Amino acid sequence: MNTNHQGLDRGKIIACGVVAIAGSLTVIFLLFLFTGVDIRSFDRASFVSILSISSGFSWGILLCRNC
Repeated sequence: MNTNHQGLDRGKIIACGVVAIAGSLTVIFLLFLFTGVDIRSFDRASFVSILSISSGFSWGILLCRNC
Protein backbone atom coordinates (compact mmCIF):
# COMPACT_ATOMS: atom_id res chain seq x y z
CA MET A 1 0.00 0.00 0.00
CA ASN A 2 1.35 3.41 -0.98
CA THR A 3 1.45 5.84 1.95
CA ASN A 4 3.22 8.66 0.04
CA HIS A 5 -0.01 10.28 -1.16
CA GLN A 6 0.91 13.90 -1.91
CA GLY A 7 -2.43 15.32 -2.99
CA LEU A 8 -2.83 18.54 -4.92
CA ASP A 9 -0.82 21.69 -4.43
CA ARG A 10 -1.11 25.06 -6.16
CA GLY A 11 1.55 24.26 -8.76
CA LYS A 12 -0.10 21.01 -9.80
CA ILE A 13 -3.51 22.69 -10.10
CA ILE A 14 -2.09 25.48 -12.28
CA ALA A 15 -0.12 23.01 -14.42
CA CYS A 16 -3.27 20.94 -14.99
CA GLY A 17 -5.15 24.10 -15.98
CA VAL A 18 -2.47 25.13 -18.48
CA VAL A 19 -2.36 21.64 -20.00
CA ALA A 20 -6.17 21.57 -20.20
CA ILE A 21 -6.45 24.94 -21.97
CA ALA A 22 -3.61 24.08 -24.39
CA GLY A 23 -5.13 20.70 -25.18
CA SER A 24 -8.59 22.17 -25.69
CA LEU A 25 -7.28 24.86 -28.03
CA THR A 26 -5.41 22.24 -30.03
CA VAL A 27 -8.46 20.00 -30.37
CA ILE A 28 -10.74 22.90 -31.33
CA PHE A 29 -8.36 24.25 -33.98
CA LEU A 30 -7.77 20.76 -35.39
CA LEU A 31 -11.54 20.29 -35.68
CA PHE A 32 -11.79 23.67 -37.43
CA LEU A 33 -8.96 22.67 -39.78
CA PHE A 34 -10.36 19.26 -40.70
CA THR A 35 -13.98 20.41 -41.06
CA GLY A 36 -13.09 23.52 -43.07
CA VAL A 37 -14.75 26.03 -40.73
CA ASP A 38 -13.68 29.61 -41.37
CA ILE A 39 -12.38 30.82 -38.01
CA ARG A 40 -12.99 34.48 -38.85
CA SER A 41 -16.69 33.89 -39.45
CA PHE A 42 -17.19 31.73 -36.34
CA ASP A 43 -19.15 33.36 -33.53
CA ARG A 44 -16.85 34.45 -30.68
CA ALA A 45 -19.36 33.65 -27.96
CA SER A 46 -19.75 30.11 -29.28
CA PHE A 47 -15.98 29.70 -29.47
CA VAL A 48 -15.52 30.85 -25.86
CA SER A 49 -18.33 28.58 -24.70
CA ILE A 50 -16.87 25.55 -26.46
CA LEU A 51 -13.39 26.35 -25.12
CA SER A 52 -14.67 26.81 -21.57
CA ILE A 53 -16.63 23.58 -21.56
CA SER A 54 -13.89 21.47 -23.11
CA SER A 55 -11.08 22.91 -20.97
CA GLY A 56 -13.18 22.60 -17.81
CA PHE A 57 -13.93 18.98 -18.61
CA SER A 58 -10.25 18.26 -19.33
CA TRP A 59 -9.12 20.09 -16.20
CA GLY A 60 -11.54 18.11 -14.06
CA ILE A 61 -10.28 14.83 -15.48
CA LEU A 62 -6.66 15.83 -14.92
CA LEU A 63 -7.30 16.91 -11.34
CA CYS A 64 -9.24 13.76 -10.48
CA ARG A 65 -6.50 11.54 -11.91
CA ASN A 66 -3.86 13.37 -9.83
CA CYS A 67 -5.71 13.29 -6.50
